[in-house]
Order: sequence, then C-alpha cells, then structure tokens
Amino acid sequence: MIMALSAVALGTLSGPAVTPTTPGTVESTSAQAAETGAVRSARAWLALVDAGDWQRSWDGTTASFQSLNTRERWAAVAASVQTPLGSPIGHELISEDFVPTPPSGYQLVKFRSRYTNKAETLITISLERNGDDWKVAGIMLD
Repeated sequence: MIMALSAVALGTLSGPAVTPTTPGTVESTSAQAAETGAVRSARAWLALVDAGDWQRSWDGTTASFQSLNTRERWAAVAASVQTPLGSPIGHELISEDFVPTPPSGYQLVKFRSRYTNKAETLITISLERNGDDWKVAGIMLD
C-alpha cells in the first residue's frame, strides 16, 4: 500500500545507521557524520513527525507543500497515518537520489523504518533546496 501524504494532505548513499527516534537524541556513528545535508534534514524532519510535532514539521516544508496542505490538514492526515503504526523504533538510511526536475530538482531520501505495530515500512522523503537548507516537499510511505 502506498500512502502519499504530500498529495493527500499534504550518487546513492547507504549505510547501517539507525537513528533513534527520541527527540534530541543524536547518533554518533561515522555513517551519520558522512551524511549529506539533505539526509540530515530528512532525519531531523522525520524526528518531528515521530514526535507528533505537526506544527514544526509543517514549518519545515516547502511553500508548494504548504499551499496544498493547511497546518490543520497536515496534522489530521499525519496523525491518521502515524497512529496505527505505533511508536517509532528507528529509521535506517537506504538511499539518496537526485531527481532532475525543474526548477532545481529534488533529493529523494529513503529509509527503512520500524514501528511497534509495523515491522518494516519504506519511507521516501522528497526535499528541495531552500538557500543553504533543505525543506520537505513530500513524504510517501509504502
């Protein structure tokens, strides 16, 4: 089942690093140190989603995401998807890919994620460069 939250409400890197989902917890492995800015931004944003911080996670999205999804709609849809999954256990980076789309492309960051009520879920986060930062343009769960 594919759930595209962004539409509804909203070189490849790989490694064994699993990020704890406790807000404020930082993983200190060399794999994370080698991650790109897009991957670090995706992890930070996913930590907000894991914590149910819908306001700050919405704030971390692109203008195009926000024009399609009000804060309230994002919160409702995200909660309706997150709740059945249960508590997050961890997110293992699978890959990062550049997608050459106008005007400046997207980075697709994929995680193999585990939750208490679902052993494994593939999460794909698309990010768009915003100055020196990355903002989330969409999220898809499979």
